[in-house]
Amino acid sequence: MLKNVGTVRLIDPSLPAANLVSHCTSLETQLTWNQQGQPGTPGTPGQNGESVAMGDAGANCANGGVSLTVGADTRYVCSGANGQDGNFTGHFESPNGDYKLDVTDTGIALLAPNGMVHLDSTGIRLNSGNVLSLRSSGNAELKASGSLNVEAGGTNSVKGSVVQLNGCSRLVAGVGDSVQVDPSNGLGFITHGSTTVCSGG
Repeated sequence: MLKNVGTVRLIDPSLPAANLVSHCTSLETQLTWNQQGQPGTPGTPGQNGESVAMGDAGANCANGGVSLTVGADTRYVCSGANGQDGNFTGHFESPNGDYKLDVTDTGIALLAPNGMVHLDSTGIRLNSGNVLSLRSSGNAELKASGSLNVEAGGTNSVKGSVVQLNGCSRLVAGVGDSVQVDPSNGLGFITHGSTTVCSGG
């Protein structure tokens, strides 16, 4: 700072001594900034805080909750009531419109371009325009309290290490043969033209 004038000039002490910007001249006084001043007067002490007491809300919350008490003031944080189960109903389909799911009060339907699965009060219906495959890594059963019909436009194949029709495990038939099972004794009969053979046991 220029003495008796107050003009301020910035210097850089890291520069060579021959550089005028590296130091103050005899007409200037070097000033140092950001120096810590004298401590100020202490502030007024703050008031002590109040403790919060937590308890049960009791009858103040119909579905339960907690009470928070500060001094003479008590507030309650109450739990909400349990919501009801939602209903899943409506029509849903894939972005391309090929696959659809319909959920109504009378049943559920899964629709695809070549098949349909329908579940309602009458039972379960499976329709396939191409391939219908039921597979199990263990045992599989098809049961009906009434009639059970298995039809195929092509070959109808029943395979297994042991194939039983009405309990008869050695019933074998060829193409063109008719198979009959006598409900009175459970024996199977294979009709080869005019010849009828009982498979037995």
